[in-house]
Amino acid sequence: MMIREKLGIKKRSLNDEIEAAIKGDELSKIARQGLHQIREYGNWAAHPTRKSVKEDADFDDAALWVEVTRSEAEYCLRALERAMHDLYHAPDEIAGIDEAIKEKKASEKK
Repeated sequence: MMIREKLGIKKRSLNDEIEAAIKGDELSKIARQGLHQIREYGNWAAHPTRKSVKEDADFDDAALWVEVTRSEAEYCLRALERAMHDLYHAPDEIAGIDEAIKEKKASEKK
């Protein structure tokens, strides 16, 4: 939702949307890296491993899934927070600083 709402990126799949966000320049380098890593962990958590999938595979079989640990999931949340900071908090913060500079310059002229 964040990618669509704030970046205006609407693609066929979430993977394609993340790829477009990573290629853009609206996010910091660290946030772009974090989105890529979230995608990697998400793929492990949401899709069975290809090497273990056979035609007659039972997708409820836990052996087909790669476990994502608690610390990996927590890292994903922190990475998502960085991206959200870039898109939601930083623009207002920068605008506020720009306004303060403008006011300070104006007061110098008096």
